Amino acid sequence: PLGKLVKIKADGINNGDGRISSGDAKSVRDIAIEAGLPTASKRESMGICFVGKRTFQSFISQYLPSVPQHGNFIDVDTGEIVGKHQGASHFTIGQGAKISGASRKWFIVGRASEDNGTVFVCGDTHHPALYATELF
Repeated sequence: PLGKLVKIKADGINNGDGRISSGDAKSVRDIAIEAGLPTASKRESMGICFVGKRTFQSFISQYLPSVPQHGNFIDVDTGEIVGKHQGASHFTIGQGAKISGASRKWFIVGRASEDNGTVFVCGDTHHPALYATELF
């Protein structure tokens, strides 16, 4: 239901970073206006367009087992527990982790290979654990 996953080797995208311009958001919007794109005047969105007006968690829950795997957020650098969550499968790599009571921002790095509910996080958007040599 979510479509096919495609695996792309890093050497095929070495120079790409996903951006459509080297400029900031305003310059990209100016390019869109100049090109006459209908989306040029729409407000910026950080969400996933096909999810609609609901949370990612409520969307993804439709496609996952009925009992979410609760567990801990673990700092990938120290191995320390930095919080708890209500479902490991509700997170995507790079997503900001909303950890109750946290004094800093955390970002999802991945899940433990065994299905124990462990979700690894890091405290920096440029942390090496957020980078990969392949896309799946």
